[in-house]
Amino acid sequence: FGSQGDIAMAPFPFVQMRPTGWSARTILLLLTACLFAEALPADQDCSGVTAALVAKTSPGNCRAISQPCFETMKPKAFAGFSSACVANFDGNAIQGITAEQVKHMPPDSFNGWSSNIEYMGTACAGWTSQQAGNLTDEHACEALGQDCFAALSSEAYAGFTYSCVANWRDNELGGSVTPKDLAKMSPKAIAGLNDHDMSAFSLQCAGLRYSQVVEFSDLACSAISFDCIQVMSSKACEGFAHAKGSVCQSMASQCSSSSKDKKATKNDAEMSAAIVSPNMLRFEAYGPADTSESVVMIAGLLIGIALALRNGRYVYLNMKYKHFPKN
Repeated sequence: FGSQGDIAMAPFPFVQMRPTGWSARTILLLLTACLFAEALPADQDCSGVTAALVAKTSPGNCRAISQPCFETMKPKAFAGFSSACVANFDGNAIQGITAEQVKHMPPDSFNGWSSNIEYMGTACAGWTSQQAGNLTDEHACEALGQDCFAALSSEAYAGFTYSCVANWRDNELGGSVTPKDLAKMSPKAIAGLNDHDMSAFSLQCAGLRYSQVVEFSDLACSAISFDCIQVMSSKACEGFAHAKGSVCQSMASQCSSSSKDKKATKNDAEMSAAIVSPNMLRFEAYGPADTSESVVMIAGLLIGIALALRNGRYVYLNMKYKHFPKN
């Protein structure tokens, strides 16, 4: 066991157990002390902790897990964490968790996250869609920051629920969400976006789908920017006409006009390109397309020069010797 003081401080009391001939009563007292431990040594090495051992750890003991312990723990050990244990994670200690470790956590353990999830940061890259779907606590969803949103995979965004999206912090999305991220979100989850969320989107709107737009609330539609509409597909624009709210429905014509303008601009560009010969464009930009084409063009140029010189000489001689043909 080591010294009694060390055992009383360990969050995982069953690690490195060694029989020393102590009585069963002494061992029981020591184990009891371990289960109610409140702190963890700063230099704790948890590399020997297993998932089975983690699963037996009491919620109170989970509060004692330090950052060094998380940093040395094997990723597979995270498979043993329960929602009750996660709910007691110390915020500062969570900064030692990696994406690979998070990936091994059971999806239902995410029910335990609260405001302490704010410290996860880039480790959010390890989330799966199933884990994101189990993030239900409003304080947890509200605590998600830009680092987490930016690190999340598009697949993870597919798991978000309406209740979680409705609690996102308005100022944390910004450029963290991509068009692909939005495209992966379920229509029901998209319905959770409010006016502050939508006002942060511009180029991201290129990922919106028809089935998502029809679920928009009037509050969200009231904040949709012109830049957002400009990049939306014509099919997504049709969703406004079938939305439930009057504000969203009123945007159908604006979005449709924008879509027509984009098509007209595209057609004008195509017509302009068609006026110029492809071979000419290719020659001006890059030179001849191949060697044979170069030879033909050069030969034609030389023949033209030769004919011009011959005709010029003929005119000159006729003028000099008055040998113009008689009428």
